Amino acid sequence: MSVIPNVLAERYASPAMKSIWSAEGRIVLEREFWIAVMKAQKDLGLDIPDGVIEAYERVKDQVNLASIDARERVTRHDVKARIEEFCDLAGCEHIHKGMTSRDLTENVEQLQVWKSMQIIRDKAVAVLNRMSALSEQWKRVTLAGRTHNVAWASAWPCSGRISFTAWVPGFPSWTATASAA
Repeated sequence: MSVIPNVLAERYASPAMKSIWSAEGRIVLEREFWIAVMKAQKDLGLDIPDGVIEAYERVKDQVNLASIDARERVTRHDVKARIEEFCDLAGCEHIHKGMTSRDLTENVEQLQVWKSMQIIRDKAVAVLNRMSALSEQWKRVTLAGRTHNVAWASAWPCSGRISFTAWVPGFPSWTATASAA
């Protein structure tokens, strides 16, 4: 199976983001989802023998893409190939009971988006914290600020804090709220 490179991901994505959206990352998330579903099914009374969940947990990180691709060429079904691979690794067949392929893929895609949004949130908070520190550091420095991007607009004195934060709506109020906390 040939892989088409994702130029944007290769150039700009963080290692954490690439991990979430990689084939290996998706397969591990699928396996974690199957294990969570099995645990819930067992709690609800479905017959899942002792030791089965632990067997799956022991092998959930063992991802062999070549083996899964070979299985998919035979089954002609991506999810079926991943089910067979995981069951063979665990030595039992108890995952995916009562589920469709879409139950798996749609939930895992939502998990990928959620994990990605956590990374983006953390980076956004870091940027806002850094901007807050810079605006505090430069608040007493007077700069020539312009209100329009044209040559004839007059320059008005403004503080370094305004210069750093003018492009973020609500930033000065966020800074005040963060400082008060």
